[in-house]
Parts: sequence; C-alpha cells; structure tokens
Amino acid sequence: MEELYRRGYVQVKRPAVSFEGLRFAHSDGRYRFPEELHPEPPAPDGYPLRLLSLIRIEATHSQMLAEDQIHPRKAYLAPDRRAWDSLDRSRPVLLISPLGQLEVQLMELPGLHPDVVVYRRGDWLKLGGGVNQLIADAVTDHGWGAAYYAQHIRLEN
Repeated sequence: MEELYRRGYVQVKRPAVSFEGLRFAHSDGRYRFPEELHPEPPAPDGYPLRLLSLIRIEATHSQMLAEDQIHPRKAYLAPDRRAWDSLDRSRPVLLISPLGQLEVQLMELPGLHPDVVVYRRGDWLKLGGGVNQLIADAVTDHGWGAAYYAQHIRLEN
C-alpha cells in the first residue's frame, strides 16, 4: 500500500516475458505438450460461420466512450465467401446465433478465412452492441477456460 500511495500505481511483479529463458512452471522447467488434441467439431446445422469476437486496437474491452462507438457496427467476412451471394450488400445484416442476433454492416476483409466472421468486441449492449449476447457459455475441451471462439453463427438480411 505504501508504494501505491507514494507512486500512484503499483509495479506488477511478473517477468516481462512469459517463460523467459524457456523455463516453464514445472519442477523440471520444461514445457508439457497436451496429452491429447481434440478435433474441432463440425459447425452445427444452420450456423456455418465461426464468430471471432476480436479485440479492437483503440479500446480495451468495453472501456470506451459512448460517442466513440461505431454505428452501424461492422463485421468482416472474406470477400470470396459464398455467403455474400444470398445477402443484399446495401442493407444491414444480422449476425444470428441460437442465443440472439446483432445488426451489423458487413464489410469485406481480404485474407480472412472464409469460414469466419470477425466482430470487434467492446461496444455496449445498451447502445445496440454487445457481441457476448450471441456467445453461449462453454468450457474449453481441456477445461478451465472459456470457449469464446467456439460460437457459430449465420448471416441474414
């Protein structure tokens, strides 16, 4: 507490680099590969696209002012994805999961994998955003982690 009062902040006492010197948190300092890898399950019927709710460079999570939130919200899809064929590009698009929907302006992003849609997270639910409302709670296959990128969606206008 003395350091907090004196400096106004506390220096985190962690190494600047994870696993510096390639030493890991095991008694012998070595890395452990997972004992098994599980294949990705197929996309559920009616929800062919994986939703990636990635961070945005200009904000940390939802720490942004209301006036800094982009309207209409944008989502990104590979330009060569067949999903474009069934969409009217001049109209808003709905990202739809089994839990709900979110209206977006769909944009092309060259180089993006054709089976994903990217939505930059952090906008507020009360202003019409909030991508987490589309994401089911699930635990990773190795446990102890949230499977945020396991959500599949579809697109409609």
